[in-house]
Amino acid sequence: MVNIFSLYPAISCCGGALLTLFIAFLVSFNRPAISYRHTLTILITQIIMALGLLKTSFGQILLSQLIRLTNAISDAAQAGISFIFGALGTSIAPWGFIFAFHVLPIIIFFSAFIAALSYLGIIEGITRLIAFFVRPLFGASQSETACAVAKSFLGPTEAQLLIRDALFTASTSEMFAIMVSGLSMISASLFAIYMGMGIPGSHLIAANVMGISGSLLFAKIIMPTTTQTEEPSRVGVPLQERPANLIEAIIKGTLDGLQLVLAIAALLVSFLALLAILNQAFIFVGSFFGMTTVTFQDVISYIFAPFGFLMGVSTTEAFALSELIGIKFLANEMVAFAEVASKNLSDRGLILATYALCGFSNIACLGIVVGSISTLVPERRSELSGLAWYALLAATLSNLFSAYLVGIII
Repeated sequence: MVNIFSLYPAISCCGGALLTLFIAFLVSFNRPAISYRHTLTILITQIIMALGLLKTSFGQILLSQLIRLTNAISDAAQAGISFIFGALGTSIAPWGFIFAFHVLPIIIFFSAFIAALSYLGIIEGITRLIAFFVRPLFGASQSETACAVAKSFLGPTEAQLLIRDALFTASTSEMFAIMVSGLSMISASLFAIYMGMGIPGSHLIAANVMGISGSLLFAKIIMPTTTQTEEPSRVGVPLQERPANLIEAIIKGTLDGLQLVLAIAALLVSFLALLAILNQAFIFVGSFFGMTTVTFQDVISYIFAPFGFLMGVSTTEAFALSELIGIKFLANEMVAFAEVASKNLSDRGLILATYALCGFSNIACLGIVVGSISTLVPERRSELSGLAWYALLAATLSNLFSAYLVGIII
């Protein structure tokens, strides 16, 4: 006889997945135009992706090899870190692990490595290959599919260059999907940093892969395709945007990585400090009402509680997950991942948190995505601004849906 209590986590996550789909349907710009055939196909594809990655030996081997690649890049970066920082860059020294010296510099090398692969055409080749196979399934345009695939390993701004020519003629639906994909995934250059925080690498990678179909799923429900535009057949960075040679590409990638590292360090310092001061402010105000233990993060956890409780975890973990989801939405995923260690999550809770947080779906990155696309097509800035908050909602729902789907499977 099946124990009904053992099925509770899966049933709860099933309810969460249906809730995200219902919210997307509720806010859809044109519900009659939704292609249920393509929506169902994308949904089935994402389920197959999740099962294939998490429940098959091939998927496990693939994820383990990708983790080995990420670790190999990190190990290679260690040579440069040790030369510059010496013993400060090792975790076996008496002072232990120092985040700024041990993890952040890896991003600089990773950025240079990705820049070299981009110059050699490897990134574009992989993007074209994957997009060629998945585009017929998704019923999406070439620009939407290529951008979604590219953003599974590039940042929220770089992938736009691959489809720059298509941005001028893209329909509103296509532009919306491009925005959503930029917010639904994280850059592969951040894998090492989050793995260094204790986040499971296999699930980080799986979350990004699932984000390809997830972003298109919710984009096409909220903003269905009504017209198919004629678009350039070539996917790639325009010649005028390319470095003159491989050395210049590596130098540019290195300097871009340096800027990213400085931005990450600054964001972590400021946002974690702001969280601390907000917590103190709420405690101070609460003291006048006899509630000296209520913090800002407690309030966040109550606001996002419905999504946390549908993860099928204990009440304590549900509030913790709700808080992390709220921090990711209001600040960014990096601050949320930095808070994960303090939550003492179970293995299941940690896995679900990984999927729910693995995306640039936050207010700050929303501005970056809108700004980067507007720079390429300034005449469409007002259109992009009008779609911005819906794109953020779609990306957030995509991240949550991936978490619920995995919660059903594991």
